[in-house]
Amino acid sequence: MAQTDISSEEMSEKFVIYPVVTDSSVQIRPNLTKEMVVKVYNEEGTTVEAPLQSDKIDLSDLPAGEYYIRLDAFDIQMMQKVVKN
Repeated sequence: MAQTDISSEEMSEKFVIYPVVTDSSVQIRPNLTKEMVVKVYNEEGTTVEAPLQSDKIDLSDLPAGEYYIRLDAFDIQMMQKVVKN
């Protein structure tokens, strides 16, 4: 992986995970690349399975609750809390 000079603050400005309250899925902008790793955690901190496409994470099969989406890219981590209704 190539070294980059992207800061954590710049990453959070460049990547957006929305909406933070959803019934089905969340979008990631811009689209994911192969250098990025996405993991979804439940309230207990356990990794949960959520189908991932280039621009969306499908939460529709998960029970209602709080989830944390972690995006790792270029040795920087970003965490976003989302609520599934």
